[in-house]
Amino acid sequence: MELFVHSFVFNNKKENSYLLWNRAGECLLVDPGCSTPYEQELLTGFLSRNNLYPKRLLLTHGHFDHVAGVPFLIQEYGCECWMHSAEEKELQLSRTLAPMYEFETVEEFQVDHHYDDSTQLSFGGICLRVIHIPGHTDGSVCLFVPGGPYLFAGDALVKGSLGFVNNSYGEVLAHLQKKIYPLPDETIILYGHGPSSTLAEEKQTNPFFHRMNRKK
Repeated sequence: MELFVHSFVFNNKKENSYLLWNRAGECLLVDPGCSTPYEQELLTGFLSRNNLYPKRLLLTHGHFDHVAGVPFLIQEYGCECWMHSAEEKELQLSRTLAPMYEFETVEEFQVDHHYDDSTQLSFGGICLRVIHIPGHTDGSVCLFVPGGPYLFAGDALVKGSLGFVNNSYGEVLAHLQKKIYPLPDETIILYGHGPSSTLAEEKQTNPFFHRMNRKK
C-alpha cells in the first residue's frame, strides 16, 4: 500500500516531526514537537485538510523537543503513545531540563505502550519495525518502515555523522553495523533535525559508515 510522509519543523530546536499515512487514511505521528498554539494549528490544519485523524504517536526518544506536542495531541485526538521501555527515566529528566534550554516545561503525559528492539508493529496498512540504537539516550530507537522504505532515525543518527552520544562511539557503531547497514540502500533516512538522506548516500559520505564498510 502506498505511503505518504509530511514533515514539520517545530519549536526553537528546529525539530522534525513526521506524519505518515496511507490512502485508506490510516496515519500516525513520529516525534510530535509542536510546542505553541501556532504550531498546533499548523498540524491540525494539515490533518483536517487531508481528512486525517491520528490515533498513534510513536516516539524515538524522550527529549523535550521531540515530545512537546504529545499532551496536546492526546487531548485533541485521544492518541495512544508508544516509546521504548528504557526512556521513562529520560522523559522525566527531560521535563526538568526543558526550562534550562529556553523551552517551556512539557506537561506530563502517559505512555500507553512500550516497544523493545525488533518489535514489529502493524497499524492497518502501516507496518514498521523498531530498531533499538542506544547511544543518544538509553532507549533511542529508529523506526523502519519497509513500505517506503523509510527510516525515522530520531537523534540516533545525524546526516553525515552520528551526532551526540552518551555511550562510546564503538558501541553505537556496532549497533549501526548490525541493524542499520544491512537495510536497503534506497532507504530514505528521516532525521530528528536537518534534511533527509538515503542509506546509499550515508555509505558514500558518512565517515562513520566508512568504518563499518571497512569492518565488513
